[in-house]
Order: sequence, then C-alpha cells, then structure tokens
Amino acid sequence: MRLLYLEEPIEALYSDYGNKIQILLKEAQVSTDDLKKLFGETRDAWIDNDLADWINMNPLFEGVAAKLRQLGQQCPWYVITTKQERFVKQILKANAIELADERIFGLDRNMSKVEVLKGLIKNHPNETIYFVEDRLPTLLNVLKINELASVNLIFALWGYNTAEDKA
Repeated sequence: MRLLYLEEPIEALYSDYGNKIQILLKEAQVSTDDLKKLFGETRDAWIDNDLADWINMNPLFEGVAAKLRQLGQQCPWYVITTKQERFVKQILKANAIELADERIFGLDRNMSKVEVLKGLIKNHPNETIYFVEDRLPTLLNVLKINELASVNLIFALWGYNTAEDKA
C-alpha cells in the first residue's frame, strides 16, 4: 500500500520487492511485528464498530462456504493462514461454517505453513493431505521440502497471485 501511495508503478512492485519493503520498514522505524499488531488492532476496531460491514468486505469466494460445509461432513480439514485466528473464526461463523479452534493455524501460533504441514503429516500418517494455497511462492517452497513430497498441492487462482504466477 505504501509503495502505491509513493506512486511506485504497479509493474515495478514485484521487482526487488523484499528489499523495497525492508527500506520502507527502516524509514518508518517499525517492524513487521509492529505492523501485524497494528493491522490486527485496526481489524478489531472495525469488527467492534461494524461487524456486518467487515464481514461484507471479507467474503468467501463463490462456492467456498458450501464446499467447506460439505467437506466438514466428509473428512477433517484445517485452515492454515497468515491471518490472526480470531478473524478466521469470525469469517467462518458469518458463513455458518463450523471448525474447531484447534483446526485453525494462524499467525498467533508463530508457525510457518511448512511447519503446520509437517505436523499434519505426523498426525495423519495414512491420509492424503491436500494443501490449497493462493501464493505460488508458498507452493514452490513446499515443493522443496522432501518431507512434504506426499502433500498434494492445489494452486487457488484467487487471492495473492499474478497472471505470471497462473501461467
């Protein structure tokens, strides 16, 4: 957002992105933890002031709610996300989707998606695991881990990906 505000051309956003972010953080004298905390507090305030509006601005993609309700009747499933778990719970509740707290792995747990997948393999050794992810770099990272070779990867075409990622 800051790069867009500073009029960084959209085409240039991905070029040396990590370095650009580090420079912005240093200039603002904040850490990623500071920003995560602030973002969470901002979401909390929005939810407290207007839950319906927040839910409306955070919809599930078409068909996802019905699929998750159906999935819950067929097999165990989990949410692995970089968002705080309390927000995931709000979205699931608003969509009448039941999922036990211990099946939501969010930012609060301080675990990478790779670590969560390793734990799921350990806890479900004889089951097929499917990992649906909308960030290609995350999927490519999983591919590098021999221990995760049995995980079936599904690239979701929504969310944080580009036309290049899809190609």
